[in-house]
Amino acid sequence: MLPLLSSKVPKSFPISLDGRNDFFCMDPKSLSIEQLNDYKREILRLINIEENNLERIQNDSNARINTYNQGISLAHKTLKSNAKHPQTISHSTFLRNFKSNGYVDPKTLTLIQLQLYIEGINEEITYEKKLTDEFKKESTARIEAYQTGIQYANYG
Repeated sequence: MLPLLSSKVPKSFPISLDGRNDFFCMDPKSLSIEQLNDYKREILRLINIEENNLERIQNDSNARINTYNQGISLAHKTLKSNAKHPQTISHSTFLRNFKSNGYVDPKTLTLIQLQLYIEGINEEITYEKKLTDEFKKESTARIEAYQTGIQYANYG
């Protein structure tokens, strides 16, 4: 039971649909006008929370992708620079320059390490986009379900 409504609603509240007993799967016809208004307010609040979470996740994802792209850009510049002015860099340089926060200075990498770095970052971008798309689908489905509940409450 939701804390917001728990003091206003009897334990038997209300009749569930499809054997479910959660508040958002209730038959609105079983609610009083006051309970129906509480139901609608709570659903609208959940829609707002869901939309805010989706926006935050999309913004966070875009920020990570932008950071990844900056790393790729720097790696490409370093590749071009190293191709013009080759440097001798030890193969163990990568591990010494890898920081625990995941940041690697591309200037300290060999050409092969740079290419692997770019491939890895491209995989991260693909994975980030996939996760964000999946969350968006799930979030959109929840919002649509909430909106259907409100429509059912209004017209059911």
